[in-house]
Amino acid sequence: MLAWLTPHVTRRTMALMSTSVGSDPDASTLAVADAEDLLRDVASALKRNPDLDLDTVRHTLALLRLDPLARLNRSLLRGRAAAAYRT
Repeated sequence: MLAWLTPHVTRRTMALMSTSVGSDPDASTLAVADAEDLLRDVASALKRNPDLDLDTVRHTLALLRLDPLARLNRSLLRGRAAAAYRT
């Protein structure tokens, strides 16, 4: 299943976001739900491929949850910073 290749909003996050109008979840609640979902996905990937590095899998899945333009922007900023550091 390639659902994790798109910007990631899980069912749990959607459920938290669609709570009653008077009880909007705060940003920390959504962040915790997203972190739990990410760790669940990491555990699933590591179960299928136990030889993978945990931190690499977590980082890759976290980046894949971003939209492609945001990933490109981060990459360009990092590349520019590295180039500036070398000179």
